[in-house]
Amino acid sequence: MNLHKNFQASLLIAITCTISGVLPINLSYSILGSVTGTQACYAAKVKSEMVEDGLNSSVRPYINRGNFAEALKRLEEISASDTAAGRNQAWMSFALLYLGKHNELREFAKKVKSMPADVNDPNAAVIVNAIDLTSQGKLDEAEKALDKCTESGGGDLLLNFGKACVALKKGNPARAAEYCEKTVGMRPDFAWGFRTLGFIQEKSLKNPNLAERAYEHALAAEPSFKDVRDLLVDLRLAKNDFDGAIATANEAIKLYPKDANNYYRLSQIYTQQWRLIESLEQLNKAVALSKDEPRLYRSMANIYKYQGKLSDAIVEQKKAVELSKDKPFELIELATLYELHRESSPAIEALKEALKLSPANSIAHQKVIQLLKKENRTDELIVEFKRQIEAQPKVSGLRLALADELRIAGKTDEAIEQLKEAANLDQKDPRSHRAIARIELDRKNYSAAAKSYIRALNINPGSVEDLVSLGFSYANNGDYMQAETAFTTGLALQQLGQSTGAVTNVNPFDIMRSLSLVLLEEGRYRDAIVPLEEVVATDKDPKQKLSDEFMLAQGKALRDRNAESMKNLLAAFAKLDASSQLSKLPDLSDTLYRLGKNNEALVEIKKFPEAELKAKHPLILARAWASENRMKEAQELVRKAIEDAKSDHELLSDSYLELSRVLLADNDLHGAINALQMSVEKDPKNFDAHVQLAKLQLQDKKVPESQQSAQKALEVNPYCVPAYLVLGETNLSLGKLKDAETNFQKATELYPTSIDAHRGLLAVFQKQSKQAEADREQEIISQLSKNS
Repeated sequence: MNLHKNFQASLLIAITCTISGVLPINLSYSILGSVTGTQACYAAKVKSEMVEDGLNSSVRPYINRGNFAEALKRLEEISASDTAAGRNQAWMSFALLYLGKHNELREFAKKVKSMPADVNDPNAAVIVNAIDLTSQGKLDEAEKALDKCTESGGGDLLLNFGKACVALKKGNPARAAEYCEKTVGMRPDFAWGFRTLGFIQEKSLKNPNLAERAYEHALAAEPSFKDVRDLLVDLRLAKNDFDGAIATANEAIKLYPKDANNYYRLSQIYTQQWRLIESLEQLNKAVALSKDEPRLYRSMANIYKYQGKLSDAIVEQKKAVELSKDKPFELIELATLYELHRESSPAIEALKEALKLSPANSIAHQKVIQLLKKENRTDELIVEFKRQIEAQPKVSGLRLALADELRIAGKTDEAIEQLKEAANLDQKDPRSHRAIARIELDRKNYSAAAKSYIRALNINPGSVEDLVSLGFSYANNGDYMQAETAFTTGLALQQLGQSTGAVTNVNPFDIMRSLSLVLLEEGRYRDAIVPLEEVVATDKDPKQKLSDEFMLAQGKALRDRNAESMKNLLAAFAKLDASSQLSKLPDLSDTLYRLGKNNEALVEIKKFPEAELKAKHPLILARAWASENRMKEAQELVRKAIEDAKSDHELLSDSYLELSRVLLADNDLHGAINALQMSVEKDPKNFDAHVQLAKLQLQDKKVPESQQSAQKALEVNPYCVPAYLVLGETNLSLGKLKDAETNFQKATELYPTSIDAHRGLLAVFQKQSKQAEADREQEIISQLSKNS
């Protein structure tokens, strides 16, 4: 009680001093800042001493509560008969500015300019003009206009409030706060002034304590000011002042016990404190007063959700959906509850309903996509993405997402069409080209995949991932030199990225492995070993260690062609687990066959059950059967593989190549040649097939055709030593000794340990009577034979 009396006395002194011009700008606010809690009203005896604000008593409550729409309506009625520009017009311009009616304000200012100024209020017309200038963003002109005004008596409230508005618009919140303080000092019942001051202190000046006091005074002047009470509660909650927030909310309940919003506000505070039972009690009171308010049921649903009572939560949220004007929002909330309750189907239906009502609702779209993906409902995903694209045809991301679902559904042609559209819409985004490339890789259309990766690299030339993928595409397409270039460039960029701190998703050891595989395939065994040795020495991945050691042993066996390297190869293979041995058997057997170790290859193949080989590696089993003279079974198995290969051209080519070996083992030379012609027809880049065809054509005395086939092998792989050997043999048979020498010399350069290459050179030198060279070759052959 004494505190209340002291406050009234202090207020009276403050107002009196303000009117007499003694009070400094900040002092009135400092005195008012001593208030704790809100006061119902100010002493009646000081009202007559407040500065006149020019507001009609029927308008002031609306201004005080920030209801500028109603204030403007009342002002228009009151000012209808005004003949001079006075305070009514000044307040009307302020209301128009606050409501954002800039065009109406512009016209209104023109009208006021044509009116004579109120002789008793010359500032009014200037204020209208200044507020119009503020609306147009002409802040310097507005400031100059207001600065020219003079204050008489206790001061001009609206003039100072206008100055505060301009200062805030100019980005000077501290100056704006000073003008607001001066304004509320003139009229401590100006609730909107205190609200504005508090907002500036809280949001711009980051002074929550001064903001809190300003909000308190706004409520003292206008207890029904809901916006301020909400701001004060939020501010106190931000300060973790839960007691203060609860006190403010309870005050509102005492003042207005029939207002459901007050109970709702208190329930929200209790919820933040996790006082869920008390929160629910307040919500039930609110519902009793306002049964048609959806947010009340939504809040109850949230409390039930927190309590784990999801069935009850769904019941309450359905009420919110039924009552709400914003049904999409409530339906999304309902879908979330269904999802938590592990009811995906009703959640999806709720989201679909939300999208019917609000087709552009991105939240509903994202959620329904997430759920449909989770449920693997690809057809519905396609429908949803198509619906979104129809509404937003220029959004490339939607087409990328649709293409992904079409790909999953096996509709790859449609997927590519969508990706092409996406690429056209955003020509700086490489993702669509990558996605097309991945589809083409799945189709084993490696040439098309490579073209798409090149397009991606044209957009992002430094992408290591795209370079490696390009190398993979080239390698599978038989373009080994291009593959080598792509891998080498990717590795260099990856290493450069490591030194500069750039991040890539590619393991450098994987690039080295890929590069080594290409070099092995080309027959460049010495080059292949270099990156493999670095991988084995450096990579600490235990899952890859044994596989890397086997690949390195394979390269060394092919390079050295000696007993020691053979022994190491078989030892490395033996260290692999059973599953890895089965998957690596094609590499082992091919290496042994290339080394001329047919018996050793058969021994290793026979270690596996025939049923397992028949299922996993029928071509390897057929070759083994042929070596055991099981010709009929071998042919049947290969022909079955050809039938199963269908449109897989690479597999078809390999199958016909194997058929040729089986037929040749059965002494069917022409049948073998025919099979090889089918092999190269199915895959023109199968250089092994071209070489084998060249050998059989030479055996069949068809020398020109043999040379042509060997040349085709070299066009695909310039490092193909067996092709040079066939060319050497054909030239030797034609008496073209110089050409033969060149062919065999090239073979020895590429593959120094090839006994066949040195034997070819020996034959040439003997025919040329070059005894020294022949002796040298004979010595090399003897040494290689001893070590093999």
